[in-house]
Amino acid sequence: MNVVIFCGGKGTRLGKTENLPKPLVKIDNKYPILRHLMMHFAKQGFCKFTLLCGYRIEEFYKFRESWMIPNSWEVDILDTGEDTQTGGRVYRYIQDQLNKNEAQSKCNKYLPRKIQVETFFLTYGDGIAPIDLISLYDTHIENSRPVTITAVHPPSRFGLMEVNGSLVTSFSEKPSNTGWINGGFMLIDQKALLPYYDSVIDKDACNFEKDILPTIARNRNITAFKHEGFWQCMDTPRDVEFLRSLRKEKKWKEIFE
Repeated sequence: MNVVIFCGGKGTRLGKTENLPKPLVKIDNKYPILRHLMMHFAKQGFCKFTLLCGYRIEEFYKFRESWMIPNSWEVDILDTGEDTQTGGRVYRYIQDQLNKNEAQSKCNKYLPRKIQVETFFLTYGDGIAPIDLISLYDTHIENSRPVTITAVHPPSRFGLMEVNGSLVTSFSEKPSNTGWINGGFMLIDQKALLPYYDSVIDKDACNFEKDILPTIARNRNITAFKHEGFWQCMDTPRDVEFLRSLRKEKKWKEIFE
């Protein structure tokens, strides 16, 4: 199964961190967050990746050719345009798969097609969590809906303070049970997704989260896979430092290994 990763954004909220695209910013002395994310998939048997790139795509070609990519991995890079929105990137990916199908069919119509319109993982190149991907896939199959999204609790940036009258009695860790958000780690059925683009005029300007997913949800076609554990995105320099601090401590191994 293909693992499709959003890697095309400019990451403006992160600033000019190391002058690299956000997924390629290192969170330790060796690897960028993208490599850690890909390793999480590979450890569970998913080693075929497509990176949906745009901004500074040349850096992703360098990454693919580097020592960080094992020979057992298959990594494709798809140029989905520097200014294309997330919905447009997904649409370009599906069209690319359909075009490959058609090209192969024309080359040899007597052999079965190796490239098929299929279910694929979709996630963001700047988020990380110890998701049980097999359980996610099983949930997707059991519910028979075209989209399954991992629901996570957003990490709060503030801890809680217990106050009794004018007396501060205790402090607690940052709460993590403040509702649910889209944590990425989605499963998408390509064939079922395409009709939702039919009414979209400018597909490159289409936002997957704002324009496509709400329509699918109104049709009651999205399954939630609830993940109660650790989840962290990398939107700000503070997020980078937090992830780097985890890598320096034993907490990272406790979370992911």
